[in-house]
Amino acid sequence: MIQPLLGTVNRTAQFMLEAVNNPRDIGAVVPSSPNLAMAMARWLPWEPEAKVLELGAGTGAVTKMLLKQGLAAERLLAVEKSPKLAAMLRKQFPLVRVAEGDAFDLVRLVAEHDPDPDPFAVVISSLPLLNFPQREGMALAAQIRDVLRPGGLLVQYSYNLVKGREERLYCFRRVASEIVLVNVPPAKVTVYRR
Repeated sequence: MIQPLLGTVNRTAQFMLEAVNNPRDIGAVVPSSPNLAMAMARWLPWEPEAKVLELGAGTGAVTKMLLKQGLAAERLLAVEKSPKLAAMLRKQFPLVRVAEGDAFDLVRLVAEHDPDPDPFAVVISSLPLLNFPQREGMALAAQIRDVLRPGGLLVQYSYNLVKGREERLYCFRRVASEIVLVNVPPAKVTVYRR
């Protein structure tokens, strides 16, 4: 019982250190709560062979929920910019492919780390996409669209609980949203379709 608790404390401390050192890249103050992770994981595809891309995997709070909800580890590619957090993810989830790098170079990262040429069914994003400058956000949204299959979903959370800044996601159509109050701070999960 002590060992899992120490692991959680270590992951949270590392996350907070990364957030202090790189606030623009992290965009959160603490890891996602299980409630937020579940709100994102409920959008997993039904097909067992469908691939999922996770952006900004951090400490693995959402990754853990995706696997708990039945996603096969070999069907998941997790992208994490922080070398320390990427190393933690590899240790915690040895069967998940972890691409260490910047999501702004997404097409190249996917090409290097995903041998399967089929596009992703779902992109789960914990990146602060709506906080990036508009030009950068739009460029990243275009890359996300490029790796998604037609009709694929982008599941994005934000701490902005009111509508706004969605012009960055010009190449998607919003299909659903949900506010998760039991998270620090409360967050909104929005689902977009390619």
